[in-house]
Amino acid sequence: RKQHLTIEAISQLKQDQRLIEMFKQLRDKNYKLACCSNSIRRSVLVMLSKIGLIEYMDLILSNEDVKNSKPHPEMYWKAMSYFSCIPTETVIFEDSVVGKIAASDSGANLIEIKNRADLNIDKINKFIKKHRR
Repeated sequence: RKQHLTIEAISQLKQDQRLIEMFKQLRDKNYKLACCSNSIRRSVLVMLSKIGLIEYMDLILSNEDVKNSKPHPEMYWKAMSYFSCIPTETVIFEDSVVGKIAASDSGANLIEIKNRADLNIDKINKFIKKHRR
């Protein structure tokens, strides 16, 4: 029942042009992009498709792809391993408590956001500029 209600809610989502433009800019800068979600794969794929971001993802991980879901950092470690990145080269954007714990415990850089509207290119660029070595 929960999954049915989740898919029903996600099906109401519309494309998010602001996020699409932001992901285009990140892709143009050759950043690798992943979605690491505690949701089941079907929910993640439907959501990313509905908001128009699925084509920008280099990797999509769901709770079905790991033994230990968030707050365990396994999902983030798996993404870093896939891209051959170390934690200091990784930036994670998180809005949930369990996600923030997982991101922090992974050793990666964490940018806390309130919701997807709080994620913007200026925030990303400021962070990168501040942490660039």
